[in-house]
Amino acid sequence: MRDPRSKLDRRRFLVGLAVLAGGGAALVGLWFHHVAGPSRRVRARAERLFLSYFPEPEAIRPLGESYLEAHPGEADHGRLIELVLDELGVVEELGTDRAFGLRISALVRADFAAGRTLRLQGWIVSRTECRLAALVAEATPSPVELD
Repeated sequence: MRDPRSKLDRRRFLVGLAVLAGGGAALVGLWFHHVAGPSRRVRARAERLFLSYFPEPEAIRPLGESYLEAHPGEADHGRLIELVLDELGVVEELGTDRAFGLRISALVRADFAAGRTLRLQGWIVSRTECRLAALVAEATPSPVELD
């Protein structure tokens, strides 16, 4: 016969083990999700929203080209998307287009407040704006000079 004052019986042990296993599985899931990053669907939608950030993309293209010349390590379309999504803290959901646009604007303001700015072509631009301009430069063809 068991002592009724026993602190750990089989039921409590199994419940505790289940709680630990569930918590561990949740942590592994979060870690994997963080390492894997946003899904293709999220990245594709983010790219569309990023590319529509500037009302006149052809006017911003030279700024993006200047940024890429100064930061050749970021001259990769997928990497630029990843960098901005990371800064936004996006893992899975973007929210509505309007809400996502507001998050980008808030990140631009945070860049200025934290001094994450660059001087390009006579403009002082936030790092986020530079990366978005670089995306535009990578996504749009160079203008062709005609004779």
